[in-house]
Parts: sequence; C-alpha cells; structure tokens
Amino acid sequence: EIGGHVEPTKVEVSEDLSTWIEVGTAEGALCGIDMNGKVPADGKYKYVRVTDIDGQSSSWPGADIDAVAGLNAKVPVIASETFMGEIEKAEEWGLIPDCLVGQDLTKRITRGEFAAVCVKLYENLSGKKATAAPADTFTDPTDPEILKAFQVGITNGKYDGGKRFAPDEGLNRQECATMLTRVYKKVSLPGWTLADDANFQLQFTQPALFKDDADIGGFARNSVYFMAANGVINGYTDGTFHPRNTTAAQEAAGYANATRQHALVFSTRIVEKLG
Repeated sequence: EIGGHVEPTKVEVSEDLSTWIEVGTAEGALCGIDMNGKVPADGKYKYVRVTDIDGQSSSWPGADIDAVAGLNAKVPVIASETFMGEIEKAEEWGLIPDCLVGQDLTKRITRGEFAAVCVKLYENLSGKKATAAPADTFTDPTDPEILKAFQVGITNGKYDGGKRFAPDEGLNRQECATMLTRVYKKVSLPGWTLADDANFQLQFTQPALFKDDADIGGFARNSVYFMAANGVINGYTDGTFHPRNTTAAQEAAGYANATRQHALVFSTRIVEKLG
C-alpha cells in the first residue's frame, strides 16, 4: 500500500464469507502477515478482508490498497468431493498442468488440456522432460504442451489430414483411454511409436464385455479394456462404459464426456497401479 499517508489495516481470512478469522494488522506500505499458528492448519481460506483501522486518511477515505498477494499459498481446488483425495495426490505428484490450476475441474476437458495432462503423466512415469515439436506442426494455434504431446507420440492432429489439432474440442471417455494407454506404452514398451502402435500389444486379462461394447470405436477398444482391467477407467454399475456420445440427447446430457477431474483421477490411478 502506497501513498502520502499510509494507513494500517486489519486483515481477516474466511473459508465461506461468513466466519472471519483475524490474522493480524498490516502496518502499511510493503508488509506481510504470517498466518501460521493463527488459523487451523487444515483450513482452506479463499477470501481475504482488509479493514482500515486508522481513520486518518487525507483526501480519500480508507487505505489505498494496491495489491494483495498470497505467498506459499495453494490455489483452491474446485472438484467433486468424491475425487478430492485423488486430486490432492495429483497435485502432490506434479500431475496437474498449469492450464488447469485454479480452474473448475468439474467442467469437460478439452483435447488441448488433456494433452497437457498426458505430458505431465509421461514426465512422471519416465523421469524425462518432454520436448516440443516445431511450432508449425499444426495449422491452428497450439500450446507448447500440445506440441510436446505430439512429439512424444501421445496424440496427433484430428482434421485436415492431421494438420489441424482442434485444441478446444471436448474429449470423450474412449479418447481418454486411448491417449493414456499411449503414454503407458511409450514408457513401458521400448521402441513403441504411434505410427507402429499395432505391433505393440499389451498383455492383460480381458474383462467381461461392456453392454455398450458396440459403441466403442475400433481404434479405442483395446485401450478401453486395458484401462478397465487395471482399474484406471471403470465402467458404470449397469455394465456400460459410456465410450462416446452417439445421439444428440447423449451429447446434450454429456453422457460420455470426460471432465478435467476425471483426467487427473485417471492419471493418478495409472501412477499408483501401473507406474
């Protein structure tokens, strides 16, 4: 806080905008307050309130706050409570790419975002840093993480003979299974490349066919059952998998949509079960 007259402020934090905990007084100018020992250690405080306590402003009332920063703070995670344990593991293990930090993880994941998730998973499993393909690999604007995923062999272009990636297009569950399986193959099968994928078969016990097996694309079938056999991407209680949306009603309902939190949960499970 800067200006000709520097006012002190009372600083409070809250989890819910209802209950406020006073953590100290900011004396003005550049200063900091350590919350350690002043709030419960397991709390997650999303809100900060500063109140002028001097009352000696000159021409303008109140403190002239120019910036408030949280140092060594964790960005709140927006995800379903069911998945919070696995999301926290994903955060701890470095599986969350920058593009998803602070985002609503319950929303549908895009091709570009999932490519970034797969790069993080590849780097975790292999212990290697992915490098990016040339910037002109695709004709549409693409993030460097997409170019890394392409270089590793996790994904490729979808339109115009593979020259257009379509990073903002949503992903379905069978596409998730396919890309995650490619990550696993790249790490565990020496010599594997996407172009030669058909020559590298994974050994696993085939689960019972899903009731909607006929809806699974041929390119994805082996990957879907590999993920299911290892408990990474499970089917539903009615025996279906929901591989892709096949009707307008399914598309409108998000029947087979993969979400951001699903992508991170799947990655966490691969590290746990197959890493």
